[in-house]
Amino acid sequence: MSMLTPEQALGQILAVCAPLGPETIELSAALFRVLTGEVISGRTLPPWDNSAMDGYAVRAADVVVERPMPVVGTVGAGRLAASPLAPGQAMRIMTGAPMPQGADTVIMREEATLKENDAEADDQGGGAQKVRFRRVPARGEHVRPAGEDLRTSERALPAGALLGPGEIGLLAALGRTLVEVHRRPLVAVVSTGDELVPPDRPPGPGQIVGSNAHALAALVIEAGGVPRMLPIVRDDRQSLRAAFGEALRADVVVSSGGVSVGEFDYVKEVLKGLGVEEHFWRVAMKPGKPLSFGVRPGSASGHPVPVFGLPGNPASAMVSFSLFVRPA
Repeated sequence: MSMLTPEQALGQILAVCAPLGPETIELSAALFRVLTGEVISGRTLPPWDNSAMDGYAVRAADVVVERPMPVVGTVGAGRLAASPLAPGQAMRIMTGAPMPQGADTVIMREEATLKENDAEADDQGGGAQKVRFRRVPARGEHVRPAGEDLRTSERALPAGALLGPGEIGLLAALGRTLVEVHRRPLVAVVSTGDELVPPDRPPGPGQIVGSNAHALAALVIEAGGVPRMLPIVRDDRQSLRAAFGEALRADVVVSSGGVSVGEFDYVKEVLKGLGVEEHFWRVAMKPGKPLSFGVRPGSASGHPVPVFGLPGNPASAMVSFSLFVRPA
């Protein structure tokens, strides 16, 4: 029987894998989770026209270079202007503050000169505080219009979106403190081999430290799963049967070792006895050739359980995980 190419093997794996069901979680716990459905905005963001700069709110048509304009008030972030802006007036405004009624433009503070007493302006009548501008702005300059980011009833995020920091911030802005995401898969990690000892035990003659379980568990976390490391399993059928019987209660099983052609490689045989249907064994690649993949059709979780038998060599196991387990 000819071996599959890596592409063919991955195709067979992905054909039997599907997202898990939904769960509702707190937004604070949603980083790197995946949305089950699209999110529709119930708000307009920003909710009103606001200033993108610290400066002066004006009517662009009223501005003449170096002609003084009376400053009639100040609008801070989180506050509304005390009154509408009349023609020919300016109003101090801070970044994020709502635009006063009547204003259509913001001129940056760096482009303005403020004077408490301005002789030319006083001759024209008006208050003591005047501002002069060094250029005529374009209408709408430095104004963030209402709905620039998002409008009510627009799609904010699609189904299947991975929730990064930006998406989390958007959901918070929309008032979503709870979010429905796909459940993270519980992944049983099994290391097999008579030669293996735990990291906290000095290896004896012919023994090595079993590092695969820890590396694979870290890879599971990195890929978005929840690892469950089982104790090291000896190379005998009874021990393997008990360990894999427990492992098959998870959503996914990832084992290392025991899938080659050695005299004590019983993993495939034991998995078959536990109802795992083998889809393929061995892939045309190096490292990682002795890779097995099967599926347990029914399970306690109610969905098929993919079972990956990775090589025991640490480099081969990690390469195989990256190529085949992570996409699944």
